[in-house]
Amino acid sequence: MGAAWLWSMLPGLGGVGAGASPASLWKRPSFMNSARALPVWGSLKQRTFTPDRRACYHEDHTAIVEDLHDRDPETARERMRDHLIRVSDNLLGRH
Repeated sequence: MGAAWLWSMLPGLGGVGAGASPASLWKRPSFMNSARALPVWGSLKQRTFTPDRRACYHEDHTAIVEDLHDRDPETARERMRDHLIRVSDNLLGRH
């Protein structure tokens, strides 16, 4: 099923849908806040979030910031992609 249904529910993102590229979403500062405001986000997070996952996400974020600090955009991009896949898999299941 993917997350296309979620994008269609986000208010104020006219034109963002299943065909939107991830890069286009980051150009919209309100994207993540809009997603997090949805009741489905809280439900997914409540069912899937654990202290171990929090620690894993913290490690991911720390590594990404270190890569950016070291001016290594390729590694940062790869780590961010891996992180987003991990979060998606944890929230929505493997696809």
